[in-house]
Amino acid sequence: MNVRSTLALALATAAALFVPATAGAHGGIILASTTAGPYRVQVAGAPLTEPGRPPAIDVTVYVANATSGSPVSGANVRTTVTADERTVTPDVREIAGGYEAIVPVRDAYTVGQQTIDVRVAGPLGTGRVTVRPTDDQDTAPTALIVGSAALLSLLVAVAIRVRRRRGGGDTEADVWPDAAA
Repeated sequence: MNVRSTLALALATAAALFVPATAGAHGGIILASTTAGPYRVQVAGAPLTEPGRPPAIDVTVYVANATSGSPVSGANVRTTVTADERTVTPDVREIAGGYEAIVPVRDAYTVGQQTIDVRVAGPLGTGRVTVRPTDDQDTAPTALIVGSAALLSLLVAVAIRVRRRRGGGDTEADVWPDAAA
């Protein structure tokens, strides 16, 4: 791999890390991931927009044993969502790997601006999680930006070092000193 392709790869990696991304799964954006009683509960939300249907949010809840991490099936999951100044308790159905509820809303792209209360009753006991709306919807975490900038600076410094060492003579020279030397 030559210096240009190494530098291009380093810059692409740094750029990918610099842009805040959202974790996603079947249910979309992870809104909460916490322990609730004997369970590890992850709550995800995704906008649903289909022609001819009102906008909605897909709320998916993943339930696992808090100790072993193994998925829990057959639990009774009740999801209550407060959105658009109203509270609804939609039907929840078990899907492969989780529990899904479809919640009609005015704007499907407001995921994360609802209060979602999840109650789980299953073979291990009961648990409850409440997800509150996030205050800073469109801001990137400061630590992510600072860490990405530091990584980018490090990658550029390494690329410059490699280029300087190779520019001084033998272009096939090993740029990293031997550990035995």
